[in-house]
Amino acid sequence: MPDPQSTDNTAALDNGARDRASSSSAARRVATILRERILSGQYAPGEWLPAERDLTEELRVHRRIVRAAAVMLANEDLLVRRTNCRPVVNIPTGMQQLPQHVDATDIDALPDEETIAFAPASRTVALLMCRGGGVFELEGTAHQRIDRGITARLTDEGDNVERQTQFLDLEFIGSEEENAAREAFHISYALRRGYAGIVFYPYATESNITMVRAAAKRVPFVLIDRRLAGVEADYVGIQNRAAIYDATNRLIDLGHKRIAFLTLPQNVNTVYDRQQGYIQAMREAFGPERQELILTIPDHDAKSWPVFNAVFQQPAGKRPTAAICVNDHIAVRATDHLDELGLRVPTDVSIMGFDNIVTKLPNGVALSTIAQPYEGIGRTAADLILRRLEKPLLEHVDIELPCTFVDRDSIRPI
Repeated sequence: MPDPQSTDNTAALDNGARDRASSSSAARRVATILRERILSGQYAPGEWLPAERDLTEELRVHRRIVRAAAVMLANEDLLVRRTNCRPVVNIPTGMQQLPQHVDATDIDALPDEETIAFAPASRTVALLMCRGGGVFELEGTAHQRIDRGITARLTDEGDNVERQTQFLDLEFIGSEEENAAREAFHISYALRRGYAGIVFYPYATESNITMVRAAAKRVPFVLIDRRLAGVEADYVGIQNRAAIYDATNRLIDLGHKRIAFLTLPQNVNTVYDRQQGYIQAMREAFGPERQELILTIPDHDAKSWPVFNAVFQQPAGKRPTAAICVNDHIAVRATDHLDELGLRVPTDVSIMGFDNIVTKLPNGVALSTIAQPYEGIGRTAADLILRRLEKPLLEHVDIELPCTFVDRDSIRPI
């Protein structure tokens, strides 16, 4: 019988962790608002930041949230904090090199020079991507592990200059328009601050192309995970097609013939390459006349999955016995929908994910998945930044790293 006191203590710890996560999220939101005001000129250099009382009333947050946000901005050199004084707005050296506002429609402000000579004002490399995280994810999210890889490479003994990374959080994944607006702001901020390089995971894949192309001529610029059409920049990704090809064959070797591929309505190279790996494996195993089963899952948490339900509600001899998911989050959502249909993972349907950021499915079963080498992606991106700082005119390179299959409990022989 569980100890009531122990249960109470565990609940208190869980509540404390949630409170800290909520406070941290609120502080980041406030920091984003204040950062935008500083960079737009609303708060001018040398002026006092508005009083804590005024900011707490305007933004409807506790004073400790405002103070935490001020610490974040002080770490970015956007504020100068002194004991018993209000913070003072600061624009660091190097940020005056470009206009105070640059966005996707004001690209003429960015010089487009034929001869490139990188002269960064900072020793810091910016990592632009969403923070990520979720209740089923590993403790180290993708961005944290990529950040660790970049930092480890930049601080390797023997480098000529000691460098560090600064994570610029794109906060959430929204519509193309929302993603484009936040990405344009952060790219222009990184340029104004004079970062030594930018490592960028793009979510708005159809916007800001001109801006990213121009930014890549200002500083060493590395795209990770996703390519952008028309952008000449160094790229680090993974062998998506080969990874899914091998994963599909693993299920085939376990006796599965009716294998579905669960994908997303995203026009990006990672999604396309994973789908092609599945198609190649299925056609090689069962012949070109065999029709693949590709199900597009709603991009957001839609309550109804009519096509998915129709496919998996077929009789046992006709419905899929396994599903490969384009990422781990789809595997989580698919498990929930299968449960609603009365189907269990892996007894009725084997489920395989991709990314290795989720260890267990909602039903408690450990998820078999494909692990991305996140630290390796970070180290390789940092290598490319250092390479381009030394020789700016080298040809751009495209690097794809191998993945690793992680065999857990969510797949089983037919």
